[in-house]
Amino acid sequence: LSDTVNLHSPTTTEDDIRTAAELFVLSGIKHKAFVHGLMAAKTDITGQTAGQILNKDLKTFSLAGTDVRIAQLEVSSPDQVAPLLEELRNTMAQMVVNTGAGLIVLMVTDINKCFSTLYFAGPESGNATSCSLPGMVSRKKQLLPWLEHFLRQGRRQL
Repeated sequence: LSDTVNLHSPTTTEDDIRTAAELFVLSGIKHKAFVHGLMAAKTDITGQTAGQILNKDLKTFSLAGTDVRIAQLEVSSPDQVAPLLEELRNTMAQMVVNTGAGLIVLMVTDINKCFSTLYFAGPESGNATSCSLPGMVSRKKQLLPWLEHFLRQGRRQL
């Protein structure tokens, strides 16, 4: 339920849906209440530094010959990130220097409205600083193909 954003992610399988339904019946736990508590705990970033947030769910990829680092942060509201945005961007810029990555992406995913805002750093980002993509919630099935398309096209503006 956590990884599939309550079975709404494109990564959700029929097995996920069936298993969740069976477990709720067997346990007697109410689905809606459980998911509400799970998502509240999952999206709480209180007291975390920008570095902790970026490294919490950071994955490294090679896309179109570019070293890409993608951190995904799931939130219940983009307002949670607003006070840390400048620090996050500075930390991303420092990550470029420390790792030599061509592109650092912070994917802030609003799990309630099912959209992501992407923040970019690194030489392959061109002039792009951010963009919002309605419906994008999966780093694996949605963001990676989207990014690879732009990097393969040789475009330096995302």
